[in-house]
Amino acid sequence: MLFDLAPVPAYIFDDATFEFLAVNNAAVQRYGYSRDEFLRLCLDDIRPLEERSTFREELQARLHEPKYEMGWRHRTKAGEIFDVQVVSQPIRYNGRAAHFVVATDVTEQRRLQEALFHSRRRLQALFEYALDAILLVNDAGEYVDVNPAGCLLLGYTRDQILRMRVGDMHPDETAAEGRDMWRAFLRAGTLSGEYRLHAGDGTPRDIEFRAVANVLPGLHLFVMRDVTERNQTRRETETRLRESHEQLRRLSARSRARREEDRTRLARELHDQLGQALAGIKIDLYWIGQHAGPDREPGSVGAKADTTMRLVDDTIWRVRRLSSQLRPSVLDKLGLVAAIEWEAREFERRVGIRTRVQSNAEHVALDPGRATAVFRMLQEALTNVATHAHATRITVAVREADGTLAVSVSDNGRGIPREQIASLESLGLLGMRERTALLGGSIEVRGNRPRGTVVVMSIPLAERRSSPRDEL
Repeated sequence: MLFDLAPVPAYIFDDATFEFLAVNNAAVQRYGYSRDEFLRLCLDDIRPLEERSTFREELQARLHEPKYEMGWRHRTKAGEIFDVQVVSQPIRYNGRAAHFVVATDVTEQRRLQEALFHSRRRLQALFEYALDAILLVNDAGEYVDVNPAGCLLLGYTRDQILRMRVGDMHPDETAAEGRDMWRAFLRAGTLSGEYRLHAGDGTPRDIEFRAVANVLPGLHLFVMRDVTERNQTRRETETRLRESHEQLRRLSARSRARREEDRTRLARELHDQLGQALAGIKIDLYWIGQHAGPDREPGSVGAKADTTMRLVDDTIWRVRRLSSQLRPSVLDKLGLVAAIEWEAREFERRVGIRTRVQSNAEHVALDPGRATAVFRMLQEALTNVATHAHATRITVAVREADGTLAVSVSDNGRGIPREQIASLESLGLLGMRERTALLGGSIEVRGNRPRGTVVVMSIPLAERRSSPRDEL
């Protein structure tokens, strides 16, 4: 019969005694009693012990109803307690007043409902007490919910926000731009970044946001954070860093300028004072040699005079060379191009690397401070080639065009590794970059074809900086 084939537990009990009159197979399996055992039980026997005292009174109050539904807890033969939803209606069974009952096990359903309830409570607590602003938006771009942090951030009440659409707080954004961004977000599924909006009181605020589309069908999540103070702090820090860097650059430039002044003064003193003193000594030695007679035997006055004169000549040459190294006089007398040509000849003589100069100008109109800076950078570039490049040929090109002076140094050496170009340990290149930056110019370091390295220093002929000239 259908009663026995029903997949859920079902039974019939006597209205007068509450004894079971019939049970189906599903009830036998779920409760753990045999059919004979079941038919010797009454409704009390499948209820938990602590609920039996009130059970009959509660059930008697419902028996007169044509049909009733109730939630009970039942107990199996093994003692397992589980939740059931019973549906009962009166019948006549073998001439006796009885009720037919279907008992559906809802334990798992209630567990899931309870878990869902607590999950919703947790989510609601996170939503309500989150420090970040959280907004929910529908497909039309209308706000459908916002948490208290969102109201505080945006400067509107909840009711005001729920009457708004995405983009209403972005006065710098056109309607077309807003629609395009919204469609792009819905296609991509996520969107994040920063933008500036105007709060309800007109205050501009920097907002960091992340949006996720369709967290629920047709419902999109926006999480926002006020980063105005962070950005302001970052901007102030960057400004202080720039100012500090500029101060360090100016200090470095001032130090270089003072060092250049000291070298110039020392070179002048060596050339003028020591050079003149040595020349005077040479004249006196010549006079002594002339008056010492023809005797040039070792140990004689004439021989001593000649030996000392040769020593003085060597010393004069060394003084002149040292003076030129400290501050080449050709730079002050003939200008930058001539000084570059002189330095190339001196470098080739000292190091042995063939060095050629190509120039499209005989004279470059630069003030002494800027000319000195370019000359020192050229010396640094040549020193780098001699130290690192293993080159056999160097070409120095001087080009003046469109108000810019470009000085390039190219070699046929082994080349410079790409990572070394920007390395903080490449102090020579760092110093050259600092000098060109102070001059308002730039420096480029790249590979040469087929091999080697090219260093190009580009300097505007007209001053583009605030630093005094003597700071170079």
